Order: sequence, then C-alpha cells, then structure tokens
Amino acid sequence: MGFPCSATDLISWDTWLKSLVVKVSVLMERPVLRLSNHCKGLIKITLLCATSLLLSSALSACSQSPWEALNKSGLEALRRGDYPTAESQLKAGLAEAEKSGPESLRTATSANNLASLYQKQARYREAEILFRRALTIREKVLGVNDTHVSTTLNNLASLSLDQGRVDEAEGFYKRSLSIMEKAVGPDHPDVALRLNNIGELYRKQGRYK
Repeated sequence: MGFPCSATDLISWDTWLKSLVVKVSVLMERPVLRLSNHCKGLIKITLLCATSLLLSSALSACSQSPWEALNKSGLEALRRGDYPTAESQLKAGLAEAEKSGPESLRTATSANNLASLYQKQARYREAEILFRRALTIREKVLGVNDTHVSTTLNNLASLSLDQGRVDEAEGFYKRSLSIMEKAVGPDHPDVALRLNNIGELYRKQGRYK
C-alpha cells in the first residue's frame, strides 16, 4: 500500500480518517440500527485503532529513504517470485546505494540482494560478480571476521555448489563457519546452519563419515 509523503498530504489523510470516524459515529446513533451502547463503544474503539494503525503505517513508509524503499520493494517481489519487478527495484536500489559511495555498506547489501535474484534465475556469472563485490566491500569496511562477511561467503558457497564447483563451495562454507563460530560461539543457530550446509555438501559427495 502506498502513502503520500508530503506534509500537506499527511494532514489531509489524517483529516479524512477523523472525518470518517465522526460520520460512522453519527450513523450509529440512528434509531433504525438499534445498536446497544456496548456495541457502539466497540465499533468506535475499532475505528480509532484502525485509524491509528493506518497513520502509523503512513508515517513509517514516509520515513524510509529511497534506497530502503527500493530494497524492500525488490525483496518483496523476489519473495513472491515476481522476478522482473524484483530486478527493476533491486537494480534501482543498487544505483541509489552507489550514490553514498561505490564501497558503502548499502552498496554491498544491494549487490548481495541482486546477486540472490540472479542466482535464482541461474544467471550465475552475474550473481558471482555481485556476491564477490559485496564480499570485498564488507571485508574492507567491517573486517574479514565480521558476521556479514560470513553470510556473503555462505552465499558464494551456495552459488558455487549450484555450478558444480564443489571444492570451491567447501572452502567458502568452511571459512564462513569459522568466522561465525568465532563471532557468536559454537552453539548459535547461525553456526548450526553452516554446519548443516557443510553436512549437506558432504552427503552429496557420499562422504558419510
């Protein structure tokens, strides 16, 4: 749902909702409806809550930066399988992120998200270029042992596995696991996820022991 974001439009939106509440309140007083006071009270409370929720959603939407809005829209399209829309939004998001610098963390995030789309489309070369770009930025800005670096390595491992590059995938998975274990400890769910990924890789290789 889209919301207008100018101050004037938000005031108009607030005025319209309050007017709606008043009109419904007047309507409820008509004898033909025969509503009990309890019922009227519940309806008024429901209307006020709905009004508050809508205004909150509008303000939240308007507080997003253009990059955040494009990134969110692109990921939502990706989740529902609308790849053309996802690509359009995520590419626009990457362009917007690059305005803050080609090596900014926003750029890394956008590159990673667009790469995920390309991987789903089996556009592996394009995906790899973007995943590696995200990895380079995150290593430089956050350090080689950051959890975001671990996540990008995990993505690269998955991409390598999709292409049958098993040895390369194993190397990425092991490095991702090592970083995450040092960062959050051996019992964290993110460590378990990486162990599961390595286990699945070994299963596909027939390495059962």
